[in-house]
Amino acid sequence: MSYGLVQETYTENLTASEVTVFKQNVTNVEFVMIEVDLTGSPLDSFTIQMKGHAASDLKDMFSTSEDYTNPMGLLRGSSCDMTTLNTDGWVMLDTRGISEIALKSSSSSTTTLTVRVGG
Repeated sequence: MSYGLVQETYTENLTASEVTVFKQNVTNVEFVMIEVDLTGSPLDSFTIQMKGHAASDLKDMFSTSEDYTNPMGLLRGSSCDMTTLNTDGWVMLDTRGISEIALKSSSSSTTTLTVRVGG
């Protein structure tokens, strides 16, 4: 049963160092859609982290071009290679059994990333 996730919007000004754009509890949520709007330079990284238990640490789950161009497993779909995104994009995650998700990203030049999360 999915109780639903409160719809959230996050905005982050990115730099060359990878920063956490958002963390979201997804307990009791079956699927999560992450929509990304990019203003500025292309991304250098786009890492989705997950953890299965609230007391665990977040683990990097999806971070390579291959992850996003050939989605499988918990990554149900992706609009493009998110690691070099230069426009808008999205990913769909299967979050059954997952406690929390997070997104980390970076860009070598000034970039504003707006992320909408819903499920």
